[in-house]
Amino acid sequence: TIEPIILSSFETKDSIEVKTGVFFCEVLSGCACSDDPSQAKILENSYCELTISLDKNTKEASYSSAFSAS
Repeated sequence: TIEPIILSSFETKDSIEVKTGVFFCEVLSGCACSDDPSQAKILENSYCELTISLDKNTKEASYSSAFSAS
């Protein structure tokens, strides 16, 4: 599952910048010593912060990492 939340936003004449926090579950591969690949998956809850910049003139969006932690 992915759960985004808006942390803050800022608007200028030419752009909108939105800082979002995203909770998600990531799959980490591991050892399959018992020859059972289903045991090699480890699900871990994670969180990251993204800054989304929206250009009002070109209608383009760009993304950058603001912060991340597992």
